[in-house]
Amino acid sequence: NFGKLYNWNDAIGSFNTAMDTKLGTTYIQGVCPAGWAVPTVAQYNTMMSNVEGVNAIKSDDQSTWLPGNAGTNAAGFAAMGAGYYEAMQYQRQLGYTYFWTADLNESNSAVAKVMELRCGCDELTCTEKNKEAKVSLRCVKVEPLSYININIAFDMQDEYGDGWNGGYLLVEYGASSVKLFLDREHGNHFENTLPIPQGSDVTMTWYGGIFDEEVGMTVTNEETGEVIFVKENLSSVSDGETLTEFHLTGAVNPADLQVVILYLGSVWNEPWVNSDFSNPSVGFLEVDYGTGSLYLSKVGYTEEEAVRLELPVGTHVKLNWVGEYTSGCYFSFWYPGIDVFVATTVEEGTMYEFDVEKH
Repeated sequence: NFGKLYNWNDAIGSFNTAMDTKLGTTYIQGVCPAGWAVPTVAQYNTMMSNVEGVNAIKSDDQSTWLPGNAGTNAAGFAAMGAGYYEAMQYQRQLGYTYFWTADLNESNSAVAKVMELRCGCDELTCTEKNKEAKVSLRCVKVEPLSYININIAFDMQDEYGDGWNGGYLLVEYGASSVKLFLDREHGNHFENTLPIPQGSDVTMTWYGGIFDEEVGMTVTNEETGEVIFVKENLSSVSDGETLTEFHLTGAVNPADLQVVILYLGSVWNEPWVNSDFSNPSVGFLEVDYGTGSLYLSKVGYTEEEAVRLELPVGTHVKLNWVGEYTSGCYFSFWYPGIDVFVATTVEEGTMYEFDVEKH
């Protein structure tokens, strides 16, 4: 009556990792269907900030909670008192329910973070559960991973001509961060362009040097021509002060995008590579799509755990195996419902190139 309960490994533990050179790590799909992901603690908190209390997310079916504890289900979430399964028995049914999140406990690998909802409490709270315990799981709809980069130009100036004297601009977007500065070699002017993925939330923070009164900059979106930030003199800016924050939008029409699915396999049913891609002798797949690169390693064992990318129609894609170890590895790609290519073996060097087609 309460739906399926999952331990952490079944719900989340076997998933593909994907690291983009510009955007950082992707969401965790886990056992969720394609286009859905395991929610983070932050996403649950956002949900709660948009509803009127826990009663709005609790099922209004009186049989799913202890007497007098059903909710209104005004938000349509319909949480039920499923309890959890551990030590060979169901526990706390009708009084509690728990949901896995995508957040881990970095100091204790035996547990992971869950959201707890219980009778007599007017909050959805974050706590932890042993990964062997079985609890409920909900999935959140995610936007397709769109690798459309927009060039942002940083025109950096120094009126004296000796660079920024220790000052620098920290640009953060997704899981990436870049330090930009004007050095003595470039003198009084240098323009640096960063390709940043469309849809990124970007933060620019200034860390000052010893002659900030000489420093200025102009930041421009090269696609739209919009001036994002301009300041001729940074002497009034505090060290560590955020200059601006913005959401990067572009002119790409969603109708001009196509989902491409990549599946990486191993006949040995084991990972291809360590998750930080630090050992190229083991091997991983580089996906070069012109404006950036995506590195993929095999972690899941089924085609349902394939990586879904959204790329502009006409994009030229190169699939390149990096590393010496190739025994038992293979990969394939396809468009939704249409088989395109299967590589039964891998070898060093570019293995396959294709142009993204509309389907």
